[in-house]
Amino acid sequence: MLSSNRATPLLPVQIRIHPDPLSLLSRLLSSNPRSYQHPDVLLQIGSDLVHGTGGSEADTAAAEPRVLGMCAEAALDEDDFESAYAYITSRLLPSATSRNEAARSTLWRTALLAGRFQSPYAILSGTLPRGPAALASLEKKRELLAWALAYCPAEAVGDVLGSWRRNEADAEMLMEAEELAEEEHARSSGGGVAQRRMSMSVARDGESPQSLFEVAKGAARVFSSGVVGAGIVAPPAKEGQERERKRDVVSGMVTRGLVGGLGWVLGAQPSVEVQQR
Repeated sequence: MLSSNRATPLLPVQIRIHPDPLSLLSRLLSSNPRSYQHPDVLLQIGSDLVHGTGGSEADTAAAEPRVLGMCAEAALDEDDFESAYAYITSRLLPSATSRNEAARSTLWRTALLAGRFQSPYAILSGTLPRGPAALASLEKKRELLAWALAYCPAEAVGDVLGSWRRNEADAEMLMEAEELAEEEHARSSGGGVAQRRMSMSVARDGESPQSLFEVAKGAARVFSSGVVGAGIVAPPAKEGQERERKRDVVSGMVTRGLVGGLGWVLGAQPSVEVQQR
């Protein structure tokens, strides 16, 4: 039986007369730590709630993405970004790309929330991540923001772009801090600063975030190459090309979102063939 907290269970009659019974799952998630780790159980509960309260076929179709969105939000509330990222990219995304409108609506909102996520524990404790792990996290958030931009309505484009710019700024600051730390280490250890700086430049080539202007200028190339289609499908790549391919896919998603939401991308428009696909 569902409960709003562990002391006061909800009675069946309260569930039946509730105007939005599926929303009761958010109360269950908030009152039961780590319950978001059992999405299949929650999906079954959600399905039972819809059917048991006389929900329509449309309500049934919308239930699954909504429950998955609740699981992702609950994961973020419990400082578990990786689980939220996994729910969005591996479970919500397939439904959204199959033109499920409820999934698309849930996807962009949840992806935006996760894309701007900042760990409250890390902020309060002063243990903010550094180095490759932090850059990898920012890259995942940038990917989520690209999905949000691809599916959000026109009126939300500005909000998503603001989060994208903050992500870019954070990535640039992080890389600058890493370079300064490397240079300081080189000076203190007597190593060649120029040589270390060159090695850092080579190592970080391709890691720097792509600005929105860079993405926009490459719009025509991305669309005409066929990298981004109806399902965001790219051809297989060798391991060494995987990072670059993923950046192209993310660039394509951002470009498509800009074109759809604003109607312009520095004069670059997608080809008619891709638009019709």
